[in-house]
Amino acid sequence: MKTTLFAISLSCMTLAGCSSLPSQTVISQLPVVTFGEPVPQGQEFILHFPAGKPIGTNVTIEGNLFDKPAKEQMFVKPNKDIYAYKNWVSFDRTKWNIGKDILSVQAKIKIPGPTHPELGIIYLKVDEKK
Repeated sequence: MKTTLFAISLSCMTLAGCSSLPSQTVISQLPVVTFGEPVPQGQEFILHFPAGKPIGTNVTIEGNLFDKPAKEQMFVKPNKDIYAYKNWVSFDRTKWNIGKDILSVQAKIKIPGPTHPELGIIYLKVDEKK
């Protein structure tokens, strides 16, 4: 379940409403948890996606219409450090922006059928807005 956290986190960061960012002093005192490590229970934290470290996502297609489920695990590596706190994102832990202001997230799912009579599509694109 942790492996889907990256996609969910990015989606939430781009869709969530605005909230006030605490002062830099408060932010600098929050624990930083590297993706994949246990998170502190009942405590706020900053989630860190290190540059070059794989981020996994599980994709599953299942249901009683199929003879067996299909499961695939895919990995991507960020090309820079990404820090996430609630709906805020930073690349350096100094300058913070609301996720939707600096990230563009596109998601598309197409299921084979009469309106799409070809291979199904599960597509996620995440870009930094420049």
